[in-house]
Amino acid sequence: MSPVAYQAALIFAIALAAGWAPLWIHWHGEGLRLVVSMAAGIFFGAAFLHMIPEATELVGHAVGAYLLAGFLLLYLAENFVLGGGCAHGEGCDYHQLGLVSFFGLSIHSLVEGIALGTSSAVGGLGMVVFVAILGHKAPETFTLASLLLHGHYSRRRVVLLVAGISATVPVGVAIATLLQRQIPATAMGALVALSAGTFLHIATDDMLPHVHEHKEGRGRALAALLVGIAVMAVAALGE
Repeated sequence: MSPVAYQAALIFAIALAAGWAPLWIHWHGEGLRLVVSMAAGIFFGAAFLHMIPEATELVGHAVGAYLLAGFLLLYLAENFVLGGGCAHGEGCDYHQLGLVSFFGLSIHSLVEGIALGTSSAVGGLGMVVFVAILGHKAPETFTLASLLLHGHYSRRRVVLLVAGISATVPVGVAIATLLQRQIPATAMGALVALSAGTFLHIATDDMLPHVHEHKEGRGRALAALLVGIAVMAVAALGE
């Protein structure tokens, strides 16, 4: 196998292991709210410290339009496509939150895979992109699985969804390879910005409102949010 294929396989394995860990680690009450708050920090950090700067380099001033489009895309999907009835009682909010998070992360991971595949032909850039993806993929899949479980998704479905989202990076690498790395930079920038827009919607409209429904523990929730941002800040240092 080529070096980029080994890199994609390692990312898949680590994302899968992290995403399956919550099947044996159970979060409830304030513990779950702290996980959601940290997840919001991860999404904020990914958008502001990684995705938006990268997209701006590729599409310039058009980045704002793509961000808005991504935000509105998920807003419309959540309210008019995913907004049906729910039979999961108190877990309904988390049921939908897990679904929209899966949607946003899928786009993001696919774009990352394409970026890894295209950058592997440019000197040492492929290793830089690989380290950056590896640095934040585990916390992303871990928090996604935690949300899915609390939303009353079955363990079997969580296993399948985590496996699916873990596979999107290798799929992106395969797409880049099949297209012989001839993907226009502007198209990549547009996809990155669209994905960042979905991340901002998930964090602001879905995650943080759940955290702030409860007055107690707000200081700890803020600390968890900052931890999530810090994780992505450290990951961004390797880019």
